[in-house]
Order: sequence, then structure tokens, then C-alpha cells
Amino acid sequence: MAKITILIPCYNELGNVSIIYEKLIKIIHQYDKEKYEFIILFIDNDSNDGTQTEIRDIAEKDDKVKAIFNLRNFGWIRPQWYGLIHAPGDAVIQLACDMQEPPELIPNFLENWSNGELIVAGVKTESEENKILYYFRTTYYKIIDFLSEESRISHFTGFGLYDRKIIEQLKNIEDMYPYTRGIFQELGYKPKIIEYRQRKRIAGESKFNL
Repeated sequence: MAKITILIPCYNELGNVSIIYEKLIKIIHQYDKEKYEFIILFIDNDSNDGTQTEIRDIAEKDDKVKAIFNLRNFGWIRPQWYGLIHAPGDAVIQLACDMQEPPELIPNFLENWSNGELIVAGVKTESEENKILYYFRTTYYKIIDFLSEESRISHFTGFGLYDRKIIEQLKNIEDMYPYTRGIFQELGYKPKIIEYRQRKRIAGESKFNL
């Protein structure tokens, strides 16, 4: 039985924690318990809106739910990376708590992984967010790709599945602020691309400023 961790970085996502949990439980229940064993791991970046209390309440009722609570806000990159390299399991699926990345793609990720893919990357090709912001993001990726020795995947946020072999290699990288979105190409891997349309937030506001 393969062990799968679903990693959810979050910060002040009180309005979304229960929603994403309920969505994930419905997906998990599609699978025979003899095929996959799931862990839902929240890594909270020192939220101050009640998110941690909500996670604790869910974890008390469901032993599949685990949590890492940071003592302070370490920004976006480091908690995401820390959670990824410390998550248990044969594979780790990472998605944001804001519900903009569709959990419904998880069965697709698992199918590709079972067929031998070591990295399955969710890449947004459309977005319901502000068109101006989406334009600036697209421009950013083009600039990064132009400056980089290796081609980067545009609009890849880290949403995807990572095999244990990949995670063990990531542990050897000594970098306080690793650029997760580009490291896989630097290691020589070609992720399996799964395209999706990014949704609007269900609750709350984006924590990313300009």
C-alpha cells in the first residue's frame, strides 16, 4: 500500500481550511484503503486569524490530519520547502489552501505517478484572477526563462506530485531560499505537465503583495 501525503501550506486561511479538508476527504474516499494510505499535512505559517485552531479541531476528529505550526512567519518559500522535504510517504502532493488549485486533479496525478512519472506538475494555462496580474506573472516567467540556463515551466507554482526519490534529492540541496519551481529542471527531470484553469479564491484575500 502506497503512502501519500497531501501537503497544504497555509497562512490566515480560516475560511478555506474546512472547505479544502472536506474536498480532500471526498477524493480520498474514492480509493480502496488497500491501495493508498493518505495523510493530510497542513503547514501553517504562524496564522493569527484562527486557522491553527480550525486545523487542531479537524485533526482531533480525523487521525489522517497532521500539522506543523511555525513559531513565526517565515515567508512563502521556506515553509513550502520545509514541508516538502519533511513530509512522509512514497509521494507528496502539494497544493495551496486557497482552493485556486483544483484538488480534483489529484486522481490524475496519482494515475501518472503509478505509470512511472516521478514529478507531475500542475500548470495553469488560464486564470480567473485579475487579468493584469496574470499578464505580469506571464511576463515574469518569460524574463526568468530568458535569464536561466535551463528552460523553466511557466505558471508552475509548485502544485503537483513528487516521488520520494525526488524529495530525497531535494534534501541534499543547501539553500535557504530554494527556487522550487526551477530546481527540477536543474536536476535534469522533465515533469509530466497537467494543465488546469486557476479558480478565484473561495474565501479570504491573497497573502501575496506586489
